[in-house]
Amino acid sequence: MLLLAGLMAPTAATAAVPKADAGVVKQIDADTKSLTTMSRIPTEAQRLEGMKAAQAVEAADPQGFAERVALIRASSKTMAYLKSFKGLDLNEQVVILASAMPTDALTGFTQLVQAGGIEFKVTALRNSWFRSEMIVHEQPLIQPQDLGSLPRCPSAWAAFWAWFAVNAATCGAFAPFPVAAFACAAGFAVGGAIIDFNRGC
Repeated sequence: MLLLAGLMAPTAATAAVPKADAGVVKQIDADTKSLTTMSRIPTEAQRLEGMKAAQAVEAADPQGFAERVALIRASSKTMAYLKSFKGLDLNEQVVILASAMPTDALTGFTQLVQAGGIEFKVTALRNSWFRSEMIVHEQPLIQPQDLGSLPRCPSAWAAFWAWFAVNAATCGAFAPFPVAAFACAAGFAVGGAIIDFNRGC
């Protein structure tokens, strides 16, 4: 699935639409603390496989799934991110994102997006491709109430970054969906050493 990974800024060449049979194209820019992925609208077979997998996730934990859907819908900026993928069913994007992350990680993700710690810029390209840039902005640390403790991030934010760093093997049927491409491009175990997660946490 991984076609490209490295320390490089997006160029005109890499911004071009990949070949029709390409998977997710990923770039990491250490200077701007950003990750760029290019992915296309899933085929009908991929869409059906993803939705079937999502149904299995929901059946295994209906309450947790409903909680994750509610987290997504309650975050206006997360919903704006999902809506930026023109031509894709919004409800399906919510379901896929709710299925792709555990509750603690999704809580951190939606909080970080809403707080501006993570920003997404999505551009529609030709032939059903999308270019998505995920930018990690520096966030002030949170000072806990107990005196003498070091400032720290909210635990939900830390849970998201921990999941983000090692989750590539768990994406499965959700990987072809552009909304999940930022997390499902393989190689984040290595990428975690490149993107300074403390910048956003």
